[in-house]
Amino acid sequence: MTQSLITSVGVELWPPAVELRPHGLMAVMSATGGWFPPPDPALAESQNLTRDDPARWLTGGMHVRTFNYGFLDSTGIWTDPWCLYPPTQVKGGTRPVLPNNFEPVTAWAFDYCDLTDYSHDEVNRNVRQWLKLQAPLTVETSLATRMLTDVGTLPAATSVLEAIGAVEGALGATNTVGYIHASPALAAAASTAGSICPDPDDGLLKTRLGNIWVFGGGYFTGLGNTLVATSQPYGWMNDPQVRTTIEQEYNQYVAVAEQSFVIGYESLVGAAVVSTPMTF
Repeated sequence: MTQSLITSVGVELWPPAVELRPHGLMAVMSATGGWFPPPDPALAESQNLTRDDPARWLTGGMHVRTFNYGFLDSTGIWTDPWCLYPPTQVKGGTRPVLPNNFEPVTAWAFDYCDLTDYSHDEVNRNVRQWLKLQAPLTVETSLATRMLTDVGTLPAATSVLEAIGAVEGALGATNTVGYIHASPALAAAASTAGSICPDPDDGLLKTRLGNIWVFGGGYFTGLGNTLVATSQPYGWMNDPQVRTTIEQEYNQYVAVAEQSFVIGYESLVGAAVVSTPMTF
């Protein structure tokens, strides 16, 4: 006698789509005006571009023209007495060194299922949400690699507080407000040290001097115990795009979501690596 197996399928639950962390790189750039708008639609039309065309910056990245940083060799104080001739000083200097191009990053998400309409909707929903959550981490990890390359030799700090002092001192020397990029793992120590102050006006986390914290999830592995201070990050991104196809060989519906970004900064101002992260 064959026994039939009766299975019970539970009630399906689709959790609401969660939103991004409010203090990562993407959120901070949105809050501080770091994203440049896409090309004017009329200009794009005149150049026969559509929203589905690849962004022009994907081929060469972003070339930042240094304007607010790196000019200290071209400034100074005149100390010669008035009417001294010939003067012993010369007003001259060297121009700032422009940073290397910032390379673009394309994040993607993939899913597949059967050919039913229900599965089409599920797959499309999945790739959109997975891209939304993963793309910021991909961009942060990529930017962290670039920042560590720009830093070169890292000065060591024995505590989070000492590291914060080092990067804020470097920012102070530029007379500008900067951005301190750090792993979320250092947030508790920085807060215990009294160095995180939520701004009620814009919702950003700042130091007592007003420098802006960027606790990117991609910095957890990308930066580790390193704090990096930069000028305002800027960049472009295009709209997420979902491309679908049917793989007849496997009887499957396939979707890939993609979004491209390029982010850079004028200057990497300072950095410090914390040897004992839990030392405040």
